Amino acid sequence: MLRTLGRKSILTRPDQTKNTLSFLNLNGSHWFSDDVMYSANVYYRGARTKTLNGDGNDDQAIQDAILAGDAADVNDALAQCAAGSADSDELCNGAINRTKSKRVSMGFTNQLAFNQDFLGKKNQFTAGFGYDYGRTKFRQSTEYGLLDASRGIVGNGVANALDEQVRLRGVSKTWSLFATDTMSLSELWHLTLSARYNHTKVENRDGFDNQLDAGGNPVYTDPANQTLTANHNFHRINPAIGLNFTPTENLTVYGAYNEGSRAPTAIELGCANPAQPCKLPNAFAGDPPLKQVVAKTYEAGLRGNLTQTVRWSFSTYRTQNTDDIQFISSALSTSGAGYFDNVGKTRRQGLDASLSGVVDRFGWAVGYSLVDATYQSEFDIANDVNSASVVNANGDNVINVKKGDRIPGIPKHQFKLRTTFAITPSWTVGSNIIAFSDQYARGNENNAHDGPGAKVGGYAIVNLDTRYTIGKGWQVFAKANNVFDREYNNGGLLGESLFTANGQFNDGNQTSAFLVAPGAPRAGWVGVRYEFGGKTAVADSN
Repeated sequence: MLRTLGRKSILTRPDQTKNTLSFLNLNGSHWFSDDVMYSANVYYRGARTKTLNGDGNDDQAIQDAILAGDAADVNDALAQCAAGSADSDELCNGAINRTKSKRVSMGFTNQLAFNQDFLGKKNQFTAGFGYDYGRTKFRQSTEYGLLDASRGIVGNGVANALDEQVRLRGVSKTWSLFATDTMSLSELWHLTLSARYNHTKVENRDGFDNQLDAGGNPVYTDPANQTLTANHNFHRINPAIGLNFTPTENLTVYGAYNEGSRAPTAIELGCANPAQPCKLPNAFAGDPPLKQVVAKTYEAGLRGNLTQTVRWSFSTYRTQNTDDIQFISSALSTSGAGYFDNVGKTRRQGLDASLSGVVDRFGWAVGYSLVDATYQSEFDIANDVNSASVVNANGDNVINVKKGDRIPGIPKHQFKLRTTFAITPSWTVGSNIIAFSDQYARGNENNAHDGPGAKVGGYAIVNLDTRYTIGKGWQVFAKANNVFDREYNNGGLLGESLFTANGQFNDGNQTSAFLVAPGAPRAGWVGVRYEFGGKTAVADSN
């Protein structure tokens, strides 16, 4: 369909997303003495998102009549839909989904740094604490309607039932304590030890709790029906250790180990009950708590100077996530439903290499990354369209993900080239070449789908930029992305479509389809930048 109708086409209309962002960040520091410095950061971030999306209604009973070839039943069902029938969820072939979210986050970090010798050795010790607060309000609803010839949805004014709508308010509060110490064991060896303690509380509140429907009845009448209201607490100490060896001024060898963690999101916590599977994104249920994801990383590398103007670096790493979170099929689900669960381990390992230099007025940098991202635990995922799916004991179509299968959406090879040229001391031009190899599409987590859409093809794009310094803090800049207007896709999903290749409604019959996210076409920007304030003040070390 994309090839037939062009890359400006759209699957269903309308498809609108409106984002508004306000962000304020303040940093400050003060030297109490030559070797003691206090620094702090305060931030505020407010974001609002509204979406209006037209979709096919794949739960419609009218499909049975269409497939049975009963034209009279089809026309009668669509007429009832247009008239606003109370059974629009079964009679309409289209739906308009609306979401509204408001997200606010704010917080601060304080720290003290001490540049003082310890046990007769050079030492730097830093300690501090921080607090982060986040609040999310999310609403979602559906209006039913009819598909027209241009794949637009004409709404009939009938909304989905109250118990199928979502009104979630989530609050996240995180307190953090951290400390790090770097000691020079000798002129050649430097040891770093650090630790960070996080305590996160996530409070979910269901917007429909204690509310009444149009008939004056409680929205939740079954005591066994859990709501989204719940409190969850997560805490952990994440340690890190690193060792640097600098045998010469042109060579550094280093190794490190660190741990990190993240608490489950409000959405993940809102759909984690095996007894109440949900169909994301428009049905949440109350849930038992999930474990936080813990990442353990080993890293080693070398960096140095080949000459005074040429630098190089090489590093290798291995990160293993435990209790990683995945949306999986449920033993009690209808087809396509499931829940979030801690499925086990995933691993990302690879290497990064770079080379950069300056020759007179010409600067360059080249980088390569190998990212081997794989699942390390076996589990099943609900999937109706993967050619390798099988029917489990509950009658659901699932795919079996095995240890070693690659994680979708992550190209294995990445290449970047940056060049700059100073035409004058005030005028610089530059370019970026970015290339990515192919990646497995989502829905092909088992890497076994045999057919269109198994992978998203690799691509390379060229960007250009220039900047001119006027003086007294003023700069003019311009940039152009994808200057050759390369057509590429940066994401893909195995799914289903109600339409034929030329965009016509397929008589209510959903067929397997490869859905893609087209990459951005050629685009350009011009702008002005002004930097104010004097040079950063530092303590006099003499």
